[in-house]
Amino acid sequence: MALAGAVAGYAGTASATPQPSVSQVTAQVKQLTTRADQADQQYDQVNTQLTAANATLKQVNTEVANDQKQFKAARANVAQVAAAAYEDGNMTSMAALFTSASPQTVLNQASMLTQLDTSRYAEMSQFINAARQLASAQAQAKRTQAAIQALRNQAQAQAHSITSALNKKKALLATLTAPEQ
Repeated sequence: MALAGAVAGYAGTASATPQPSVSQVTAQVKQLTTRADQADQQYDQVNTQLTAANATLKQVNTEVANDQKQFKAARANVAQVAAAAYEDGNMTSMAALFTSASPQTVLNQASMLTQLDTSRYAEMSQFINAARQLASAQAQAKRTQAAIQALRNQAQAQAHSITSALNKKKALLATLTAPEQ
């Protein structure tokens, strides 16, 4: 029985890692505190960038709204042209294209629009341009939103990482006994 206790005691001490000294942990806490301060400064910079990105997003969203209005108005004009062309027998099956709310669908099938009579070319051109502007503005809005989210995620991850490491070192420092301090 005593031999088993001695073996267990020996195995326990062989696998134990030495406790760091108070001065080592204090130095680590100081270093992490400095890194946390730097992260705070970077976080403030990221917030400034986020403010600018949100302002850009607001402008882009305004542009998207305006482009959507132009696209809808142009679509209504083209739908009237299509109805007139259909009634005249000059059109086969473009109704779905003219009623599409998707600017990308219009762009993908824009060649069909050029088949209409050349006197209606201005309306068709305006419709295609409105679809291009809307598609471009929507893509820019998506890119801006993705950039904002990436900045936010990066700042949060960095702050969390440093705060977590700092808290662990502070907890370790608090567990050191008085003779170790």
